[in-house]
Amino acid sequence: VNEGFARVSAAAFVAQLDPTLDELNDLFYAHGWTNGTPINPPTEEAVAEMCRGTDLPRDHVVATLAPMNGKATVEKIAINGVMAGCTPTMMPLLIAIAEGMGDHDVIKLEGWTCSNAGWLPTIVVSGPIRNAIGINSGRNFLSAYTRPQACLSRAMAYMIMNISGVRMQQEDMSGPGSDCRFGLCVAEDEENSPWPTLPADLGLEDGDNAVTLFWPSEHHQLPTFNVSSTLNRLCSVWHGGFDVGAMITLPPETARQFADAGYTKQDILTYVKEYNRRPSSEIPRAAIGNNHPRKGLVFPAPRLVHSAPLFWNTEHMFVMVAGRDWGMCYLGGGDHGGPVCKKAELIDYSSIKGMFIYRPYGYAIWENIQKLVDAELKRTNHVNVAMPVLIPENLLKKEGELVEGFAPEAAWVTMGGSEKLEERMALRP
Repeated sequence: VNEGFARVSAAAFVAQLDPTLDELNDLFYAHGWTNGTPINPPTEEAVAEMCRGTDLPRDHVVATLAPMNGKATVEKIAINGVMAGCTPTMMPLLIAIAEGMGDHDVIKLEGWTCSNAGWLPTIVVSGPIRNAIGINSGRNFLSAYTRPQACLSRAMAYMIMNISGVRMQQEDMSGPGSDCRFGLCVAEDEENSPWPTLPADLGLEDGDNAVTLFWPSEHHQLPTFNVSSTLNRLCSVWHGGFDVGAMITLPPETARQFADAGYTKQDILTYVKEYNRRPSSEIPRAAIGNNHPRKGLVFPAPRLVHSAPLFWNTEHMFVMVAGRDWGMCYLGGGDHGGPVCKKAELIDYSSIKGMFIYRPYGYAIWENIQKLVDAELKRTNHVNVAMPVLIPENLLKKEGELVEGFAPEAAWVTMGGSEKLEERMALRP
């Protein structure tokens, strides 16, 4: 953490000085804790409220973040989240972002943050939390019109500054820099995708609330009229990295065309890996040798014209569905690892199938959903009722077709204390 944050918590720092909002912003900017855009004061009250978004203790170390090996505690994550304008319901995502940045087996954060190239920190949010907190995954999905998109990416950038310890022209040695150094936050359009979600592709469960982190360095717009033109465009883009990755975003219309033609997401990646090729003389041999080349890599021979692939494998490539009409291809990433996908701990799975443990702000999101539904019911002159949890089997059978599909998954109560019930009862679904 930078100097001031190391001595005292930001909340205590603010309390000691009692500055005006303008003075606070100037103070934090002078210390290198922000890029000068206005922040929310990380008061003790605001940080405590943010920490309610997790059941982890404030001093719990979520991750150690390169290059300066700062300890990303829950409190420090919360401080940067408050500064960026996040709400407590975003705290599980912030923790998952910190976990992802600290997963050194998958990514090399010191490479992304200190490289001579310019990288774009990218967050992809998956799962029901996208809609619960209001992230847009349709038209304009790249534009940060929604609060979560603007604030989550900014919070990640502040964590890199204040916990990782990255400073302009010191640790950050990018020659050109990046016009998106303060990040991009987008979401999958899962409802309109014909394929499994990104977490399912990257080792988690389909439907999990999760964040995927990736660090591309350039992007290309893709006219996506049909399968062949899209593949042709994907096989024509080029990038000068030494272990190139790609984040390919297709609009739902194009994704459906691919799915109808029998393509999986992996089929698309395999095709692009195989057929995106250039003369071997265009491969940046010096960049490969000066970094961490793969063991056993055969270097392309210089000054020859036989073809060589842009992508060595599909390990650093992924496909997601979002937006409308036009596709996007973000190139880069992979040079220092990634993508990395981490679960946002809103709920836990219990030992009983179909029953969940809602964590504090996971349940808070559920309460908000209940309020919205209840308001709509009352607006349309409907009323709520409460029904018994247990349903006698003879009543359930009256539902006919419903029981036929439901019965194999039903949980039945057959004992009352130590006595066997005359009729078993189903737990209401």
